[in-house]
Amino acid sequence: TELLNRNGAANESDVKKFTFDYSYWSFNKRDSHFASQERVFGDLGKIVLNAATSGYNTCVFAYGQTGSGKTYSMMGWDDDNPGLIPRISRGLFGSAEGGAP
Repeated sequence: TELLNRNGAANESDVKKFTFDYSYWSFNKRDSHFASQERVFGDLGKIVLNAATSGYNTCVFAYGQTGSGKTYSMMGWDDDNPGLIPRISRGLFGSAEGGAP
């Protein structure tokens, strides 16, 4: 993604570039772009869990506008729809107890 100043980029140094691993749409379940908690965990959580159980430090950085769903993605709604933190925690504790992550 590239961001330009209001007047457009005068030169390459005026262009701000950034990347992201994933961006999700979870506002409307009927939307074809909707990302479920399972999908978010499949894309991100499994990578974090596998790295952590292999001895690496891990981090998930949730960034976005107020009200965009960061807390929902990280914590979930309830026990029937957990977010990344409960799912990763269960995997870590399961692994510590000798189960599969």
